[in-house]
Amino acid sequence: PTFLNYSSVILYKYLSKEFNFYIGLYDFIRFENDKVLKKKYYADMYYNGIIIELKSTEQLCNEHRLQLFNYMRISQTQLGLLINFGEKSLRAERYMLLENNDMKLLTKDNIKDYIED
Repeated sequence: PTFLNYSSVILYKYLSKEFNFYIGLYDFIRFENDKVLKKKYYADMYYNGIIIELKSTEQLCNEHRLQLFNYMRISQTQLGLLINFGEKSLRAERYMLLENNDMKLLTKDNIKDYIED
């Protein structure tokens, strides 16, 4: 039997629907004090201006959120999605990178304050 991880399953589902997206988002280039850092950063997925970070853990923690935030900040991508397959039911958190480089959790109560229809 062939082992498929959760990102491979999602890749198959999206390809079967002919969506265009990227797995292992490009090398991010990070600048610090006008020097290019040689570290490479890879997000799990990138689709239509959204960085998607996939997890399979019992519970999301701040380390997972910070990882997504760093990818968004370094790449200057405004929207991010953190998806966890390891909880009893699928959990997804939507985030937005604000102009002051803070990250805001988007909920059904506040999304209209940040995203236009």
